[in-house]
Amino acid sequence: MICAGAWHLQNLRSSVRIETLFPSDSRILSDYRWIEQHVGPLVPIDVVMTWPADSTTTFPQRLAQIDKLQKLIAQDSDVGATLSAVQFLPAVSTPDALPPSQLEAMLERLITAARPTFLNAGFVAETEQGESWRVTARVSSMDAIDYSLFLTHLRESISPEFSAQIEAGGLDIRYTGIMPLVHEIQALLMHDLIRSFAGAVLTITIIMTITQGDFAAGLVSMIPNVTPIILLFGFLGWQNIPLDIGTVMTASVALGIAVDDTLHYLSFFQRGVGQGLSRAVAVRFAYRHCSTAMVQTSIICGLGMLVFCLSDFSPTSRFAWMTSSMIATSLLADLLLLPALLLSPLGRRFVTHNVTDKSVQPMANRYRSDETTEPESAIAQSA
Repeated sequence: MICAGAWHLQNLRSSVRIETLFPSDSRILSDYRWIEQHVGPLVPIDVVMTWPADSTTTFPQRLAQIDKLQKLIAQDSDVGATLSAVQFLPAVSTPDALPPSQLEAMLERLITAARPTFLNAGFVAETEQGESWRVTARVSSMDAIDYSLFLTHLRESISPEFSAQIEAGGLDIRYTGIMPLVHEIQALLMHDLIRSFAGAVLTITIIMTITQGDFAAGLVSMIPNVTPIILLFGFLGWQNIPLDIGTVMTASVALGIAVDDTLHYLSFFQRGVGQGLSRAVAVRFAYRHCSTAMVQTSIICGLGMLVFCLSDFSPTSRFAWMTSSMIATSLLADLLLLPALLLSPLGRRFVTHNVTDKSVQPMANRYRSDETTEPESAIAQSA
């Protein structure tokens, strides 16, 4: 099961799409669908063109380039609508007999006169670095759009048309808005998951190695600690369930809970071994002393988290059932897998010394012959 879970970890993917944040039958999702069907797409993406302060490009020329940019964006099949300063130009009627030079001068005056409208509408911005114009595109929030591929395709279709100006330093094009933000969040979710979990595993492995006094024993003791994470996240990868903000946080939380029970069990196991008990008897010794406490704390923590499964916010609900599932899996790993490891050949790494004090042997023999006797009482009598 561990190997299967580890194999499916490669299928993990992250998502912060709106449909992953709320239940499928929620009011907000139905409203989104209705608006997109009857009004238009709701998710904006802005492409911003910036000319430096020393650019010689005239105002009408910039407007022409914005018009060209808007038409290129509108050609993408995922774009439902576009909006730019072009839509705010005043409607004019020109006489057919007007000379071209006079017509061009008249249009330039009209365009220049419309500049305050562009500024007030937020489609043009002036800064010390230069002048920026934006084109807003609208895409659907409910369609299965790969945001990463969409942005890549958009850049590939736009950049070649303005490559000469970009390379000359007379123009800068940037992509902003909610879509690039979503794309960056998806990448950071996976990056932070891997980085935080790897850091936690490394730190805890070092600590376990120090506490066990043996490098191999430290590695073996980490097996039941990482098993719940591998199984649960492997299940998500197998079922193609995307990660969100709630599920990402559960990995490190579950690791901390599992380590606590592992150290609890190992401390009593090694205490029994140190008193001359065999590994098999020391396993039962550890069961008698800490299994009840482990089960009780797991039930309390697990049931306490399950309350949040009733939340209408899906990340909170997923965090609750994932954490509860990992607590239950951690308990099984520490009560089944860890004892099995201790009884296997790997368990010899936890036996760091042999008992030579004969005064301890009566306690060990008594505990082997009479398993109903409480070991602590036997230890006290032997002492």
